Amino acid sequence: MHRKSYHQNKSGDTFPVEVTCHHLKLREQECEFAFVQDISERKQKTEQLKETNNLLAGIFESIQDGISVLNPDLTIRHTNWVMEKWYQESLPLQGKKCYQAYHNRQVPCIDCPSLRCIKSGEVEKEEVLGPEDSEVDYLEVFSYPMFDKDSGEIEGVVEFVRDITERKKKEKKLEYLSYSDFLTGLYNRRFFEEKIKRLDVQKQLPISIIVFDVNGLKIINETYGNQKGDQILIKVADILSSTIRQEDILARWAGDEFVALLPQTNKKEAEEFCKQIREKCAASRDDKNPISLGMGVAVKERVGEDIYEVLHQADEYMYQDKLVNSRSAKNKVVESLLNTLGAKSDETEEHALRMAEFATKLGEKLGLSNTQLNKLSLLATLHDIGKVTIPDQILSKSGDLTEEEWQIIKEHPERGYRIALATEEFAPVADLILAHHERWDGNGYPQGLAGEEIPFLARIITIVDAYDVMSSGRVYKEAMSKEKVLTELKRCAGSQFDPNLIEEFINIV
Repeated sequence: MHRKSYHQNKSGDTFPVEVTCHHLKLREQECEFAFVQDISERKQKTEQLKETNNLLAGIFESIQDGISVLNPDLTIRHTNWVMEKWYQESLPLQGKKCYQAYHNRQVPCIDCPSLRCIKSGEVEKEEVLGPEDSEVDYLEVFSYPMFDKDSGEIEGVVEFVRDITERKKKEKKLEYLSYSDFLTGLYNRRFFEEKIKRLDVQKQLPISIIVFDVNGLKIINETYGNQKGDQILIKVADILSSTIRQEDILARWAGDEFVALLPQTNKKEAEEFCKQIREKCAASRDDKNPISLGMGVAVKERVGEDIYEVLHQADEYMYQDKLVNSRSAKNKVVESLLNTLGAKSDETEEHALRMAEFATKLGEKLGLSNTQLNKLSLLATLHDIGKVTIPDQILSKSGDLTEEEWQIIKEHPERGYRIALATEEFAPVADLILAHHERWDGNGYPQGLAGEEIPFLARIITIVDAYDVMSSGRVYKEAMSKEKVLTELKRCAGSQFDPNLIEEFINIV
C-alpha cells in the first residue's frame, strides 16, 4: 500500500514523503513494515513537467496558424483548433492520414512536403489550395522533422500551415499591375515583349502582328484635354478587345499605339481582323469624336525569320497607312470641331465663308500670292477654333461677362494655336490664329504685339472679323448698319486696326 504524506524534520521543515506499507509474517508472527521515502525531487520534477505541458498546450492552442503533428506514416497525431476550424468536414482529424483528411485523397499527394521532410530530415515548404467551401484559398505549409532525442531517429513531422490568401491576392494584383496598362486595362509593353518570346515557336506559325495608331489624337488632346484623349484610347481598346480572339495577345504599345499578336494566323485572316476593326471604327462616325486608326500587318511564316523584324515591318506598314488616312481623319476631327463650334456659338459656317470672301478680296487688292490667299482663307475658317473649348454658357451669354469669364474668352487664341499646331495641314496658320486678337496699339492679347510686329495676314483677318461681327450681330450685340460699321472701323484705325489696311478695306467694301 502506498500513500503520500508530509513529514516534518527536527528543524521544522516540511517535505513530501511516500509511505509504503507491507504486511509480513515472520516466524509465525505477523508484522507491519512501513518504508518512508523522501519524494521532494520527484514531486518537483512532476510539477515542472505538468507546468511545462500546460504551457505548451496553451501555446499550441493560442497560435493562429494551423498546426498538425504527424507520425512517420502520415497519420495525424494531433492538431490545433485552427486546423479543426478549416477542416470541419473531416472531423475528427486524429487517426486519419493527412492526405485523406486534408486533400480527400486515398494516396499521398505528389511531391508531399512531409514525405520529403521525413526522407531528407530537413525543413520543407509547399503552397497548396485551401479547403473547399471555406474562405481560405491558399495555404503555405512548412514541414519540420521531429527527432527522438535519444536515438536521433525521425519520429514524426510537425506541419505549420499558414493562410496566405491575402498575400496571394496582393501578389496577383501586383503582377496584374506590372503587366497591365493602367488606363485601358490591356496588357502593357512589358508583358507583350515577354509573351512574344514564348509564342515565337514553330507550332504557332504563321504568326501575324498588327500595329495600330490612333489618328488625330493630338488634336483631341489639345482641344478637349488629355482626359478626353484618354476616353478615346479606352474606346479604341474596347473596339480592339471585342474583335480579337481569346488566344491572341493585345497590348498598349505606347501613348497612342496598340499592338496585337495573332498566333496561327495568316495574312488573309489578319487583314480580315483589320476589316472588322475598320467597320467598328466607321460605326463611331456619328460620335462627337469619330475614331480612325492607322493599321499595319506583317506575318512571320518561317522559323528562321526574326519576330522583331516582323514587328518592325508591321510598324512601317502602319506608318504608311497613317500617311494615307491620317489627313482625312484629322480633317474629320477639325470638321467635327467646327460643327461643334457652330452649334454652341455664333461662329457659323456662313460667318467663316463671308470672312473668307472679304479677306480674299482684300488680299487680291493688296497683291498677295496664291499661297498667301489660301492661308488667308484657311485662317478665316479656323481663326476661332479655340472657342470650341470655351464653356457654352460663356459663349452664349447675352449679358456682360464677368472678369473671370472674360479671361477665359481671351484664352481662345492660344487654345486655337495649339489645336492647329497639332496637324501638319493647319500648322502654317497656327501663329496667325494666335495673333488674330492683337491690336495695332499693342493693347491686344495674348502677346501684346503692336504695329508691324503683328503678322500681316492676322492684321487682315482682324479687320474682316470685326466688320462681319458688327454687320451680322451677336447674341450680346445687335447688328449695325453698314454706315455705322464703316464709321467704327475708321474710328479704330491706328488703335485697334492697321490704318493702311483699314483704308484699303473700306475701298473694297
